Amino acid sequence: MRNFLFGILAAISLLSLQSCENYVPFGDISPDKLPSASIAFIEQHFPGETVFSAEKELNAGRTVYDVKLSSGTEVTFDEDGEWKGVNCGTRQVPDAIIPTKILEYVTKNFPDAYITEIDYKYTTKRYKVELNIDAELSFDKDGNFVNVDY
Repeated sequence: MRNFLFGILAAISLLSLQSCENYVPFGDISPDKLPSASIAFIEQHFPGETVFSAEKELNAGRTVYDVKLSSGTEVTFDEDGEWKGVNCGTRQVPDAIIPTKILEYVTKNFPDAYITEIDYKYTTKRYKVELNIDAELSFDKDGNFVNVDY
């Protein structure tokens, strides 16, 4: 009976570990351990802000860096230091970050709104854009509009 219970507990433990296999935290890192392209991106698009925290992790088999800036803005970078997500909370994402076709679509179709978050999902090869008016838009990898969700 004891072996049976031990077997069940072991199986439950393995199942819980399997559900986390796509996310493996490496932990906090110092800002100087970020890829140089990440540092250049922050300096160019968020001048005057400092890195509040940085974390290196493995997500879906890829190394990513999650960075939180002094303003609360969160930026995700890939292993090469290219941005994959920018979340400015309630503030506007800098236009220079947004692919031209996406920015043009939002400006034309939502003239009174602005982008507060943009993410590129490499698994679906789509951009997800959130607007300050509680609308979420999807675009393909080339910036073509796919759908909107309110």
